[in-house]
Amino acid sequence: MDPTTMKPAKCKRRNSPSVGASEVDALSPKIERAILLLIILMVAVFRINLIDIPYERDEGAYIYFGQMIVQGQTPYHDFYEDKPPANMYFYALMVWIFGPNEGNMHAAFMLLNIATLLLLHALARRLFGAASALCAATAFATLSVSYALSGFSCMSEHIVIFFATAGMALLLGRREEPSSWEHVLAGMVLGLSCWVKQSAIFFLMWGGAAVLLPAYHVRWARRWRHLLWLGAGAAAVSLFFLALMAKLGVFREFWFSAVELPRLFVTTVVAPQFVKGNLALFAGGIFRDNPLVIALAIAGLASLAFTGRPRNEKIGIWLLALLSLLAVVPGLMFYNHYWLQVVPAAALAVGAAIAVSTKAFSRFTGTSARAGALAVLLVFGMGKAWMIAKKRGYYFGNDYTSVLRKTYGLNPFPSSKRIGEYLRNRTQPGERIAILGSEPQIFLYAKCRNATRHAFTTHLVDPRNPYAADWRREYITDVEKTAPNYVVAVNHPASWCCDGNSCKEMFAWAENYLARFYDSVAIADIIPDESRPRLVWDEDIKGYAPKSPFTVRVFKRKTKV
Repeated sequence: MDPTTMKPAKCKRRNSPSVGASEVDALSPKIERAILLLIILMVAVFRINLIDIPYERDEGAYIYFGQMIVQGQTPYHDFYEDKPPANMYFYALMVWIFGPNEGNMHAAFMLLNIATLLLLHALARRLFGAASALCAATAFATLSVSYALSGFSCMSEHIVIFFATAGMALLLGRREEPSSWEHVLAGMVLGLSCWVKQSAIFFLMWGGAAVLLPAYHVRWARRWRHLLWLGAGAAAVSLFFLALMAKLGVFREFWFSAVELPRLFVTTVVAPQFVKGNLALFAGGIFRDNPLVIALAIAGLASLAFTGRPRNEKIGIWLLALLSLLAVVPGLMFYNHYWLQVVPAAALAVGAAIAVSTKAFSRFTGTSARAGALAVLLVFGMGKAWMIAKKRGYYFGNDYTSVLRKTYGLNPFPSSKRIGEYLRNRTQPGERIAILGSEPQIFLYAKCRNATRHAFTTHLVDPRNPYAADWRREYITDVEKTAPNYVVAVNHPASWCCDGNSCKEMFAWAENYLARFYDSVAIADIIPDESRPRLVWDEDIKGYAPKSPFTVRVFKRKTKV
């Protein structure tokens, strides 16, 4: 046969092979699996150690709303929330499977944490090789459970990074170019992350960029077609939730609560000193708690510029780091759990740093790739072991109050559990109570329902909310009409987040209403030096003078009014 007449065989387009692809076998599969199992066990031990830690207000609200959906309630109608509906429906699924108590929900999020870790390990292994992937997984494990990021919690950011990491794995986790259906699936999971928390839009933006920046040989027509498939997946998820809201008859309420109200909050100018203070407190705390991982992540991002990695991988990781940081910015609050959205990018950057270090060590010492990988793994492992040993009180202790105080200061989270238990012993399951303050986790502990659909009084006194005055009147009407047997009053600035003017109406009404119809029967005194929340009730409350300006009081309706 004349070779000039031969037709070239058709072959599937592939991305350029990554450097990590040749390094995958630097460790034997048995050693790699054993170390990965050890990392998973480490996450399980850390999480189980804190499995019964009390809820913070945000996670408490999400779980309470999920419970209400399981009980047949409608979001944005029977209760208000400024998060997208996938947030509440995901928590409803978790409540339906595991139940709403702390132990079960923390176990559920431990499994979610491990699933995200496995996805990230698979992606890092494809990009950087086995040793680097194990280090990336270790970095993810320690960062994602760090108290400095509220990692022990059931925050929605854990759900966001699960879906986001799944999208990353679909787009970058294979040597072959993703198929059309894989692009659709990536669009769906990245789109789902946006319907859990609005800030996840930056991960969907990353997905679009990752599709448009593949290896050099992929034609632009093909790239735009892939972007179309990705967008189709995200659009399908969006259409589903929009149709669901319309079917439930709450589209207008959903649009205001999850789109317009957050936009008002994000576009409002925040005092510069507040922004600087939160950055110093939360970002500074994260760096102080995880200096080794953060230093390696920064080094890894810088080292990518000097490696021969494919362009799509380098730019993809740089963009992921940038957009993950931007996901923390909306609202300029910079709360610690917001930074969980940066953890996958930071872990991948650590993997990049380890890949460069392994190659440099082997070249400098003249040893094999396996010896270099084992040496770098040993040094990294010793460094992480030292950091864990320094914080053994957190990782292996059981002083929940100390952990909550270290993470959230004097917020009333330990006290709210004792208050909830007090109420549970004196109410019927499903009985309605009112909470003057933003502590919806108390409903879970007490096994009670809210007397109104407003779980956060912060929304009622926020001057940025155009419906705040209407919502205050609705709240007051609901409570007076329900006349609950018990009312909880929270005296803590973080539970109200208002200045004197916006709170005057609520406080004046509450003071008058409680004085006329209720007696004080219990008080949780939030004393900084006491490891166990102090609760004084019934006869002991007579003549008791609180030692702290921060209290949670319980009022019981008078028998004769």
